Amino acid sequence: VFLFVVFCTLYWFPLVSLYDIDDAYITYCYARNLILHGCYCFNPGELVDGAASSLWTMILAIVYVFARDDLTVIAQYLSGFIASVAILITPWIIVKIKARNTFSLYDFWLIPVLVLIPAIPFWGGSGMETSLFLLVVQIVVLLLVSEANSWWLGVVLAIGVTVRPEVPLLVFAITIYQYITNRKLNEFVKIALLPFIVFILLISFRSWYFGFPLPNTYYAKTGGDTFIQLISGFVYNGKVIHELLPILLPNHIYTFILESLLVLVGSSYLLFAKTSSLSIYRPVALIFTIIQGVIKIATDAIKPLKY
Repeated sequence: VFLFVVFCTLYWFPLVSLYDIDDAYITYCYARNLILHGCYCFNPGELVDGAASSLWTMILAIVYVFARDDLTVIAQYLSGFIASVAILITPWIIVKIKARNTFSLYDFWLIPVLVLIPAIPFWGGSGMETSLFLLVVQIVVLLLVSEANSWWLGVVLAIGVTVRPEVPLLVFAITIYQYITNRKLNEFVKIALLPFIVFILLISFRSWYFGFPLPNTYYAKTGGDTFIQLISGFVYNGKVIHELLPILLPNHIYTFILESLLVLVGSSYLLFAKTSSLSIYRPVALIFTIIQGVIKIATDAIKPLKY
């Protein structure tokens, strides 16, 4: 485990992430200006919320206090370390789904697959909050399949709300799912209460400090009209696929193979394995949907990476 973390953090993730990403640079600027000027902004005096992750910005601000000249390097190593830890949670998720107390060698097959899929090491070494988001999602899935105390699930989701602005949607989906399956209002409250409080505090702060309840990236990418943007997004993606797929497919065929392996072999393993309980099937769709979402996390990257 130690060697895996060291290899991914110090070598593999930085090797795949060969250059600095503009989104990471934005967060660096917010962290630096918070310490130097006491201003949560990209340019001092211009109050625009361009940093999507409040928690990651705070973490990097603390790093900047102690290592001002090395913020970029430390941020990339830190995000790589977090991504490595997140990947290592996968065998525990499989064991819990299988309702076992011990590991088998086959439980670890997902680790090399996740490490080799380009999107995860690319964003893992990017210095962005995506690794922290991946870690939060992995812990949430682990708690779900472990049927852990709902308060712990609420705590992790509350932290997640400060990591990415779309986490409240995940909170909503999980609380509704838990209520439908358990029919217990107190469990619903345990999961939703802390994330809801954190969400209200965040949008209140943004409304007071910036004048808008959501990060600027939401308005920049949607124009404020989610439905219109959704339709135009389908049209745009259709054009991208039509124009670029013939070029991208030969260069990224191994990505397609690895993703197919992830879903097909993993699903077969879970569906046909002997088990004494059918309850394991309920979180299967959620888990693989989230994993696929993590794999597709690089859809905002430059066009050659979109496939």
